[in-house]
Amino acid sequence: MKKIYFFILVCAFAISVNAQTNRFKQAVFTDAQIKVDSNLVYGTALNFSPAVMVSLKMDIYHADPSFDTSKYRPVIILFHSGSFLPPSINASSPSNGGAYLGSRRDSAIVEMCRQFAKRGWVAIAATHRLGWVANSPSSNTQKITIMRAVYRATQDSRTLMRYMRRSVDSMSNPYHIDGNKIVVGGSSSGAYVALHANSLDNGSDILAPNLLDSVGNSVIDTVSLGGFNAGNYPKYNSRPNLVLSLGGAIADTSIMSSKDAPIIAFHGVKDPTTPFNRGIVKNAGTLAPITTVDGSNSFILAANNRGINTIALGKAGITGTKAGLFPFIGAGFEPYGWYNKAPLFAPSNARPRALKYIDTIMNTFSPIAISILGLNTNQPSNIKNIDKMGLMVYPNPAKELLNISTNSLNIEKVGLIDMTGKTVISQDSQSSSVSINISGLCKGIYTVLIQTAEGSVYQKITIE
Repeated sequence: MKKIYFFILVCAFAISVNAQTNRFKQAVFTDAQIKVDSNLVYGTALNFSPAVMVSLKMDIYHADPSFDTSKYRPVIILFHSGSFLPPSINASSPSNGGAYLGSRRDSAIVEMCRQFAKRGWVAIAATHRLGWVANSPSSNTQKITIMRAVYRATQDSRTLMRYMRRSVDSMSNPYHIDGNKIVVGGSSSGAYVALHANSLDNGSDILAPNLLDSVGNSVIDTVSLGGFNAGNYPKYNSRPNLVLSLGGAIADTSIMSSKDAPIIAFHGVKDPTTPFNRGIVKNAGTLAPITTVDGSNSFILAANNRGINTIALGKAGITGTKAGLFPFIGAGFEPYGWYNKAPLFAPSNARPRALKYIDTIMNTFSPIAISILGLNTNQPSNIKNIDKMGLMVYPNPAKELLNISTNSLNIEKVGLIDMTGKTVISQDSQSSSVSINISGLCKGIYTVLIQTAEGSVYQKITIE
């Protein structure tokens, strides 16, 4: 009987490994298997102040190629918040509670990049040009200069998308990406960048009502600032395939069209600076009104009315006039962030709560992105001679105790992941056998993630 049981178990395990469907849905790599290539230059551009050429930089998070054998990985680019001002100025703002925010090293951006990389993405935290006259007594000057800051950052985001596509064509694809699967996103002002990179792209757009100054002239001067796709690598495609907006807004929904990429939006309904509906965006430093914008509730409705989201999200099973909108009821600015120098947002207070919001974002966005981008969720194991390692996961079904053992490899870590993608148990090990108490878990189907020095493998189990 024991021999028959072992044969069935091994067969089930072989099927699990060869037909794995966890990639992009949940973490398939560990923190130790993620590489971060920092301070990479993706382009150059003329700065606001001082008016000199500056390097545009990024950090790339990705699974080490020795653990990830995929040759064509999707890319997600995330731009930080900070109202297009440097962290030193944001930290002095009373409305920010002293938060030192506004860089690609912001807590939420780093955490989400790491989580995307662990799910199999190439994740990029990027900076763009900063600066506008935030302390001007003239609201018209504030409007003109902040919208030009959005425009410059939009140009930078398109430079980065072109850079990544160029890396496939002219640089031997060092990050093994699929240039047809690029998501651009961001938080707060970073989401403004993503949304305008998706929609602000022709001469009539800059004449939209909300892009006119107090005397009826466009606030965007394409002669002095350059064209919509100004920057490096002009022959490559500048458009995203999907947009992820976290607390963002667009200058005017009239610039949106059916050719735009689908948009997924999360937004704290009580955000004090960026309105959830159509409303006034406020100076983050003074909370003084600047200009009218369309927040998530407004631009998602427009995205569905123009057919931008309707078909794409319909394939993912999401329908309705607000398809793609996920409001955080009762939440304000960046509920998914925490900051070392801000008492109200200190890690000890804010991080546990923020991570729950990030889990919601990751687990909501991931299946939609898989559907829209057509991602292949098969994740082949990279452990050599897997049939010789003698892996056993038993009993299955299990009730109180789950045992994992091998005859040739030390198990470094074991995780149990529920059907929502949440890791419910994580246990370190440095031996060839592990026992896990599962008596406190709900009944259902779980994925066991078994991590060894040579890679990761998975096993589906049932808890009764």
